[in-house]
Amino acid sequence: MKNVKCVLCGSNKLGFYRLHVQDGVICHSCLKGTPIGEYGASLIEHKRSLAAFWGSRNTSKDFRELTDVGKPVDLSAYKKNAKNEDRAKYQTIKQEFIQHDSAKFENVYFDDNLKRILIDTTLFNKNYTVKDYSTIVGYHPTETGHSDQKKKHGITRTLAGGALLGPVGAIAGAVSSRSKQYDVIDRISVTIAFSDGSSHEIKILSGPIKPGLATNMSEKELASLTAKLDGIMSSEQATHHSQAMQVASGADEIIKYKKLLDEGIINEQEFDAKKKQLLGL
Repeated sequence: MKNVKCVLCGSNKLGFYRLHVQDGVICHSCLKGTPIGEYGASLIEHKRSLAAFWGSRNTSKDFRELTDVGKPVDLSAYKKNAKNEDRAKYQTIKQEFIQHDSAKFENVYFDDNLKRILIDTTLFNKNYTVKDYSTIVGYHPTETGHSDQKKKHGITRTLAGGALLGPVGAIAGAVSSRSKQYDVIDRISVTIAFSDGSSHEIKILSGPIKPGLATNMSEKELASLTAKLDGIMSSEQATHHSQAMQVASGADEIIKYKKLLDEGIINEQEFDAKKKQLLGL
């Protein structure tokens, strides 16, 4: 790790064993003789993984506080308790989404009350994610299929994403019309893009399956999902526009009162009071 320094002593000689914490790396010398260091330097893989787990959830400040106490640390008990806390937190969050009658598509819940989504756990992924509606920047509906007549030369088509297709009816119509071009539908899905650069694909249909009742239902679900996403993004854009207008209006008012101050109609104290009021301070 070139040019990386220990967050405790500042040394760039991290040594054979180092601990990654949330705010950096702790070097071998600072770890030596500490409870966490003894776990991490162990030849037993399980103990090393426990130290790494502790580091992933704590900072260098937490490390200082822990080592200052000078008592033995049971990292197995720490991990068990942390997992139980995570599980309880997850159950509370999911129950909240359910109680709010959130719309659900595959493993994704949409909570209109708190304006956020829950990407739930799956059989193969035990991690969940909660994101605000405001972080959704776009979506990309996709349909792929092929011809039974020439499987070796199967065709696939991808729908253009989000606003490029216009209203929901256009999206649903595009999927419906293209479905008729396939003998077999392989996949219908929507990928949501977020402002942090991440994305998540909601699988509406996973084939291969011939067009029929199942694909018709999937197209209706696609229309419902894209309508939900269109509504969310339109609402967020309107909110941002309203906030921008309020900021602009406040700025205009401040300029007006500054002119009154310059003309001696109001004093500095009155101007400052009005400025704070307009800025919401």
